[in-house]
Amino acid sequence: MRVLLAGASGAVGLEVLQQLRQKGCWIRTLSRSEGPAAKFRRFADETRFADAALPGAAAGVCEGIDAVISCLGASVRLDSPERRSYRQVDTIANIQLLEDAESCGVKRFVYVSAHVEDGYRGTAYIQAHEEVARRLPSARLGATVVRPTGIFSAFHDLVAMAKRGFGVTIGDGSARTNPIHQRDVARACVEVLEDGPQEVETGGPDVHTRREIAELAFAAVRRKPRIVRTPPAMFRLGSRMYRPFHSRKSELFEFVEAVATHDCIAPAKGSLKLEDYFAALAAQEQS
Repeated sequence: MRVLLAGASGAVGLEVLQQLRQKGCWIRTLSRSEGPAAKFRRFADETRFADAALPGAAAGVCEGIDAVISCLGASVRLDSPERRSYRQVDTIANIQLLEDAESCGVKRFVYVSAHVEDGYRGTAYIQAHEEVARRLPSARLGATVVRPTGIFSAFHDLVAMAKRGFGVTIGDGSARTNPIHQRDVARACVEVLEDGPQEVETGGPDVHTRREIAELAFAAVRRKPRIVRTPPAMFRLGSRMYRPFHSRKSELFEFVEAVATHDCIAPAKGSLKLEDYFAALAAQEQS
């Protein structure tokens, strides 16, 4: 099977790439820049580089491809230099990729989106993904949307913070979620590569409050928890302040506040545990 993997340099993309290689697929990767190429070049049969959000930049990338897995998505890191909105990146890039897949006769399109609940459904970050998901049922190919909860790699910085002796929750930290390892998300993508339902909701094996997640990070570095509550209103204010001149940061503040203060729980299909992931991170930093 000939597969195009878009977003191969991200946490989920790297795991998908390795699982596709184990499955024996021929793999073409699409990434925005060559910077992280060393991470995945040895697993790919062909690599291409383009900013898929630019008109025509990735035209023809699906030529000769049987199936596409798109992990394309703008960063949710506060230190990202990108200033374009999530719609300008996530929505436009993925819809242009989908249109190219249709024109090239691709049979399957697997799109990594997000598990959505009412408390954060209206955020710009989620709406950018949902616009793509709404387009897929009318596409001239078979399609599946994979909807994970928060991915373990998004909590990576909590271990470094705990090592420095402090942690943070937005609000009282009582909102619950079952985050999932990127390897389990990749497995969900590869399982529907040839056929599958329109949507696959997937979360990790354990439900934690946001405060409990911070406490797991402290346990990994063997320090007593010292967790500070940040008022949600600070993030809402930050979103409003950035809105006129930095749409990305405005949308990011909006999403982080909303998702951190509302439950985000999907069916438990992953098997890897967050405490084991944190422990491995802590050991890696010590070595």
